[in-house]
Amino acid sequence: MTTPQILAAAIASSNLNFQIPPIGIKLSRENYSLWKTNVISALECFELESFILDPKPPSAVIRTEPVAPSTAAATEAPNPEFITWKKKDRFVLLWLKSTLTEKCLASVARSTSAQQAWQTLERTFQAQTRANRMAMKHRLQTLTKGSSSMLLLLDGGLYRLFPPTNKSSSVTALSGVRTSMTGWHNRLAHPHEAVLRRLISTFHLPISSHSLSSVCESCQLGKSRRLPFVSTHMPCNKPFDLIYSDVWGPSPTLSINGNRYFVMFVDDHTKFIWIYFLSAKSQVLQTFINFRQMIKTQFNSDIKQLQTDWGGEYRPVSTYLHSCGINHRISCPSTSEQNGVVVGVRNTLQL
Repeated sequence: MTTPQILAAAIASSNLNFQIPPIGIKLSRENYSLWKTNVISALECFELESFILDPKPPSAVIRTEPVAPSTAAATEAPNPEFITWKKKDRFVLLWLKSTLTEKCLASVARSTSAQQAWQTLERTFQAQTRANRMAMKHRLQTLTKGSSSMLLLLDGGLYRLFPPTNKSSSVTALSGVRTSMTGWHNRLAHPHEAVLRRLISTFHLPISSHSLSSVCESCQLGKSRRLPFVSTHMPCNKPFDLIYSDVWGPSPTLSINGNRYFVMFVDDHTKFIWIYFLSAKSQVLQTFINFRQMIKTQFNSDIKQLQTDWGGEYRPVSTYLHSCGINHRISCPSTSEQNGVVVGVRNTLQL
């Protein structure tokens, strides 16, 4: 392969099929550490960090030795791998410059490789960091607290804590001021009363009163899972204007007739309860149709509204209600309080 063919093949194979995304910040005199971390992380995503940290370019030429016993001289040709590497290095250099502000760009304007630009920036900002450290040290030397320099109060970058100078012969490490049971309850992160009394007895805590207040406001708030519901119920003036319904089950034990569920209908006006036993939840629709027909026949009335949750057994019922012109009121998910009338009845029947 001739030299022009090698160069053409190298250029064709060195097309970069990736694009390093912008890091979101540009280097300034205040954010060098953050900029450095983001640049290295971005280059590591494409395995290009070696171009700035430890570049290892391949040989620029390929040397071909003649086959013995030929007397021809060795030939050299451009290395396609070096051409590809050089193009990637220039790409990283150009991307690196795009992350700099105009003031910082001037310092790497003459850089010809990504590593040269990186080392130039590192020397510049490390020198600035050392200068800032020296300026801070000088300010600490001139700043005093009382008669002592602030620099003398620092130990490894931390402030020293000096023990009190007064020495007392009395032992005070294990002594304490007596406090009430409520005080210890607050100090020990509000434990149960039985746990609190056992701690006081086991560790002989100093206590002034053994009585504990009946209600701890912090405990009540900590154990509350939601805000209280405001009552907005508007009672109906006539029977069957509003019916509540809910399904209970499955029961762990079959009834005599092989039923595992029951559905309840509660009239909002009279609070009268009807209960129907079911062998499957799919029977809810037919049960409601029979219940509605019973209301029409026995009471010469009709149901105006039905309130339920949005359980799967009530979705066929909802379609039937719309076809009959009956309003279907649905409680919010995981908010049984909105259907509290029938839920209270269900809990009573469970007992």
